[in-house]
Amino acid sequence: MMIQKYILADDGSSMEAATPLELVRKLRDSGKFTRDEMLDEYMEGFAKRQFEYSGAEIRTDTTENFVADLLRIGFLTVVD
Repeated sequence: MMIQKYILADDGSSMEAATPLELVRKLRDSGKFTRDEMLDEYMEGFAKRQFEYSGAEIRTDTTENFVADLLRIGFLTVVD
């Protein structure tokens, strides 16, 4: 798998991951209040907060769909 670099829109920080699963784990682990959550809990909580904040809908059925939606709404940007 190729490692991909992502920029987070909220603070401009970057993360690298080879898979959507690895990226979601890193996103979860980077939060003060989310690192002890299960991945599904993290994705559902994130999606709920994002919907309340911006109205954006984020799928939480798979890590692939979750990351695709974060890219779609501009929360994540792929660095070439």
